[in-house]
Amino acid sequence: MHRPLPHFLTALLVAVLCTPFVSGQEMQEMAMKDSAMKASATAKVEEKMDPAGLEFFEKNVRPILSERCYKCHSAAESTSKGGLLLDSRAAMLEGGDQGPAVVPNNLKKSL
Repeated sequence: MHRPLPHFLTALLVAVLCTPFVSGQEMQEMAMKDSAMKASATAKVEEKMDPAGLEFFEKNVRPILSERCYKCHSAAESTSKGGLLLDSRAAMLEGGDQGPAVVPNNLKKSL
């Protein structure tokens, strides 16, 4: 004897069958586009970086990050709490789980 599926199972089956499937290649292409957009944004910011600012960062900021932050947020230590790495400019601009750590020229949007 054939019993009808409960309504919620029917709805679930319809939802699954009607959802467009994304192939692995399509997902990879989407990830590559996202990565390319981030790299482009990072390159534009790096073009604007002045030598005096870089010198200030290396002398005054990097030592503090090294002493207080790299233990939990460094690729060299194989750690990244919250997905955040702070040992490169690109990593800071990309950010972690809560977004970019640093938004150039926007202190309020930076973490």
